[in-house]
Amino acid sequence: DQAIRNFETELKTRIIAAIKKRQSLSFHQERQNFFWIFGEADFLPGLQLLSLNKNLIISFYAYFWKKHEDIIIKTIQGELPEHTSLWVQYRSENQSKQTPPKFISGKPEPIFLIEEFGLKYNIEIGHAYDFGIYTDMASIRKQMGRELFAQKKVLNLFSYTGAFTLQAMKYKAQHVASVDSSSVILSVLEKNLATNFT
Repeated sequence: DQAIRNFETELKTRIIAAIKKRQSLSFHQERQNFFWIFGEADFLPGLQLLSLNKNLIISFYAYFWKKHEDIIIKTIQGELPEHTSLWVQYRSENQSKQTPPKFISGKPEPIFLIEEFGLKYNIEIGHAYDFGIYTDMASIRKQMGRELFAQKKVLNLFSYTGAFTLQAMKYKAQHVASVDSSSVILSVLEKNLATNFT
């Protein structure tokens, strides 16, 4: 069908344009986590492509992409062949149906470290729905830095795996308390603390 072929041609064009727009980020010295594709910002609503230290995760927030999954994967593999592994995850509004990312190709490396602004984070892909860090908040973490944390007492509510906790400690906060309802998530925070402040 010509309409489908036209759509897929346009889809490939938009994916390639998004990746080329961010080529310089792959040489970024301050952080090893960024988005190659960021949904509506790249005219690809509900589609994200995250880079975590040479590992790629495609996230589908809209299920209409499922019928085009093959062409999306092949286009990304063609544009970014040097990456270690590729994972795919469908995300749902229904928390009870959330599933971990699924390994697609490359060399599976589900547990590894990334660096962001001088701190290291333990990443585990495929074990749980989320993998340990919210990349879209990276610039906020950097901006908060020494302006808010130096010599302050910090309470990090819903701390998750502790990115803001680590930033506060890096900038010599007087006291830092981290609170989260999940013991599993707090165990990752403890790993991150041990990795950075032993």
